[in-house]
Amino acid sequence: MFEDTPQFAKWLQQTYGGGSTPRDIVIRNWPFQIPDTSCPAPLYLRLLDHGEYVATGGRGMSNDTLRDLTKFYQTLRDERAVVEYDPKNGVSESGGLSLVPREQKDGDLIIRVNEHTQLTDEGEMIWRFPPHDPVAD
Repeated sequence: MFEDTPQFAKWLQQTYGGGSTPRDIVIRNWPFQIPDTSCPAPLYLRLLDHGEYVATGGRGMSNDTLRDLTKFYQTLRDERAVVEYDPKNGVSESGGLSLVPREQKDGDLIIRVNEHTQLTDEGEMIWRFPPHDPVAD
């Protein structure tokens, strides 16, 4: 069983102990119950990348991912928008994630808290704009 896969690495971590990976922390604090049909939508992927960036400061992330994140943050700022999850609305037939106009109640969160959002205390720290935008080499 000497595979080099994410599943094997996770199995090793769970079997022999070890801390949570940045992605584990993001998934544990994921604010939405999104069906598989919405994944891997671009907004979904940017939110995953955002969570990893907040957890790592960008260490270990590819330059392409860091550039995509910078564009994502710029879009949110330029359009004064947040990401909202609503199973009845969104860009796909099954509903999902969409950019909606930012409201005062959103504060510095990058997501909209509504009846479809479960925001943990740790998630409240994760789903905000980072103090600094990513810098790609």
